[in-house]
Amino acid sequence: METWFDPETGLFRLDEVAAERPTLKNILADGVVTDGELAAQSALVVDLLRRAETALAPEQRALVWDLLAEMAVLYTANQCHAFQENSRR
Repeated sequence: METWFDPETGLFRLDEVAAERPTLKNILADGVVTDGELAAQSALVVDLLRRAETALAPEQRALVWDLLAEMAVLYTANQCHAFQENSRR
């Protein structure tokens, strides 16, 4: 398993890893993201979450839950910040 962080910069590699995923490449291949593609990706994520919930020990589930929740907070805060910056222009 690869490290989650770039050994030189210390940055979390999630964007880099996402860009390499076949699922994202397939979604972006024609330059249009469809409702069907979003629904299929959503179903895949839900399936992975369900599998993780049943496969992980309680303390691992708690850690993953906190991670997902805080990533959602970060994403939402980032979107709000971008909206604020764009509205100032």
